[in-house]
Amino acid sequence: MPSSLAERPVERYVLLKGPALSGVAGRSFTWIPQGAEPGTHTVLLHARHRTPPPDTLVLRIDLPS
Repeated sequence: MPSSLAERPVERYVLLKGPALSGVAGRSFTWIPQGAEPGTHTVLLHARHRTPPPDTLVLRIDLPS
């Protein structure tokens, strides 16, 4: 994930909503899709900056069958 958004450095990312076995480590999103249903999965992340407000990012993942 990017180190800055709209010229504002991102201090950290926080997972708001994601599929089971997903998470954030540093600037990387990880997911083990074992057992997940095929289709589109939506992930919501907050990009936290030194000064509010945070940015909300939407990541859509297409998982083939």
